[in-house]
Amino acid sequence: MSEAIKRSAYQAAGQALAVLVAALSAGASIEVAVLAAAGAALAALGFRGGWEGYKDAARAKSGEVIPSDIQAEPAVRYKVVAPIDPANFVQ
Repeated sequence: MSEAIKRSAYQAAGQALAVLVAALSAGASIEVAVLAAAGAALAALGFRGGWEGYKDAARAKSGEVIPSDIQAEPAVRYKVVAPIDPANFVQ
């Protein structure tokens, strides 16, 4: 499964839940709330899974893929300078 489709599935689930809760709290009937949630989910799947997936596939064919496209890089990289010695701490 491509990364774009996985990301779109997560986004679709989150958006659908948020729209469902918002519609129900605004007083909409369950049918209307479910329809609104389905619309939000399909929009996320269509844009992120379809369009972004298409663009990723085109970039992969041309060899323009960079590692951060596939896996998130850590925001901060830490370098361990010295091990922590409990004997150095005063109690």
